[in-house]
Amino acid sequence: MSGTPYLVPLLVVVITALVSIICGITAGLLKRLDGGSVPASLMMAGGAVGACVTVGLMAMGLMWGR
Repeated sequence: MSGTPYLVPLLVVVITALVSIICGITAGLLKRLDGGSVPASLMMAGGAVGACVTVGLMAMGLMWGR
């Protein structure tokens, strides 16, 4: 049971990474289907990934501060 306190933050990081990847792929595909160029789609996907990572890590910081 001594390793349990690190399990929850690890799960939050893994879930944040997975959600960020899914969000980035979705945003990039939607931008491309809307008629955007490949560089514009990649920029949109990168912005979505950055936003999701930021929100996820902020949530982890709030949870860890309890």
